[in-house]
Amino acid sequence: MGRRQPSRVEPGPSGTHTNARHFGSAQGAFQGSRPGLLAFAAVSEHSSQTTDETPSSRVKAGLSLDEILAGVVVLWAVMIVGIVSFVVIFFGDSEETVAVRREVRIELSDFEIQPDVVDVARDVELVFLVENVGEGQHDLTIGPDRTTGRLKPGESAQLVAGPTRESYSIWCSIKGHRALGMEARIEVER
Repeated sequence: MGRRQPSRVEPGPSGTHTNARHFGSAQGAFQGSRPGLLAFAAVSEHSSQTTDETPSSRVKAGLSLDEILAGVVVLWAVMIVGIVSFVVIFFGDSEETVAVRREVRIELSDFEIQPDVVDVARDVELVFLVENVGEGQHDLTIGPDRTTGRLKPGESAQLVAGPTRESYSIWCSIKGHRALGMEARIEVER
């Protein structure tokens, strides 16, 4: 076995030094070049000799900025579609969809509601425009929690009944008025 030769450091152009054993070909190729180019060539050649790669075969792994941005946009789009779908499926009630809003004039007189029957299609939102044309106080009531409150003669109010699902009654809630005939019917057409 022979002894290993020590590396020689030889002066390069403009006073730079190179390792002759590893960079001999680079030094010859760039003779007379600027020192920075010689050092770059020497490092490139040294790197390719130690990893058995050629400089052109080394490719930076990873994604381009455009690919990353495209991925982020797709991810956001999928998330938005998912959230909207979740909300529609779990909180959207197709029966509560109101296609039409209808205003109905209601007159309250002494012990009468006119008209006494209102025919309406299913899912129409009713808004009652109520006027007291009688000589005493009256109100219009729908169920246990919707009312115009007491109206003096000549006063008006608006009462939103909401979408119609089924037929129901409306009435004056002042004591004794309903029994005396102050009741009307909202009939949902089939």
